[in-house]
Amino acid sequence: MPISIVRKEEDQLTLDENAQIATLLDECFPDTFSGRTYFKQLPTFRFVAVQQNKIVGHVGVVYRMIRLGQKPQRIFGVVDLCVANSHRRHALGQKLMEAITCAAQKAHTDFVVLFADDHRLYKRLGFSLQANPCTYMAIDEHQTLGIHNKVFKDCLMIKAIGKSPWLPDVEMDMLGWLF
Repeated sequence: MPISIVRKEEDQLTLDENAQIATLLDECFPDTFSGRTYFKQLPTFRFVAVQQNKIVGHVGVVYRMIRLGQKPQRIFGVVDLCVANSHRRHALGQKLMEAITCAAQKAHTDFVVLFADDHRLYKRLGFSLQANPCTYMAIDEHQTLGIHNKVFKDCLMIKAIGKSPWLPDVEMDMLGWLF
């Protein structure tokens, strides 16, 4: 059966699509989402992999500005990449990430940014590990905890899309929550 990669704006998701995404996130990230379709905040839009009207893969995208050093940068932030157990090892994760790269190019973003513990897929797709000092608004369980500063040495990954080079030694101000 063919699988389609479809872009879904967050405010256009049906109740059934939301339920399918929540089920998939709970399958892939046990004890994390508790039936929600988001971890900290809702994404701007999502790419979903659909087979016979069933969502079998998902990734959220946060479209926003950050500040890198003194320069504002337009980014896509990647959240919650997951593929159903029954559909793994068929390059769906790669196809979802390629859809993000294509959309980022069309939107004239500067970078795609993500935080990941497992770097293998992302490195194959042209992402690099960075260790910039980061300022962000901490959120936990629907509560703002304050402004935090941290260096993410082994999980911050970026992919340059536009012409701006990534500056590895300057502060990255998330201008909001950490996705």
